[in-house]
This record gives sequence, C-alpha cells and structure tokens, in this order.
Amino acid sequence: MPSTPPAPDESVHRRVLIFLNVAAFAGGFCVMGAEMATGRLVAPYLGTSTPVWSALIGTVMGALALGAMLGGRLSKNASAAPR
Repeated sequence: MPSTPPAPDESVHRRVLIFLNVAAFAGGFCVMGAEMATGRLVAPYLGTSTPVWSALIGTVMGALALGAMLGGRLSKNASAAPR
C-alpha cells in the first residue's frame, strides 16, 4: 500500500508566497524604472508629448502582457508533462 507523503509545512507556503510577492514588486519596480529612463532617453529626439508617453507605456504594457501570456502557456505545458 503506497504511503502518502507528509503535507508541506504551512510556514513553507507562507515563505514562498512572501518571496513571490517581493519578486513581483521588485520586477515591477525595475520595469517602471526602465520605462522612466527610456522616456528620458528618447525625450531629446521625440519630445515629451502625450503621444510619445502613450506609445512608450503601451509598448511596455504590451510586452508585459505578452510575457505573462507566454509564461502561462509555458507553465501550463510544463505542469501537463508526465513526471
């Protein structure tokens, strides 16, 4: 008769959740910093008008959405693979 593995400790789940939240915050902070830096870098050439910032923000949000979509598909395929 197969024995069931012991349930993971609740503190492990809490630590993983805290780590993921901190990683998400740090990633968002870095993306926002890069977005601001890019805005400053393109300002001498394209200006600082609303369409320039809209294009920049739209590009960043599109890249984040694409990355989330591809990451979701990758994790879905990885979890379906036999072990």
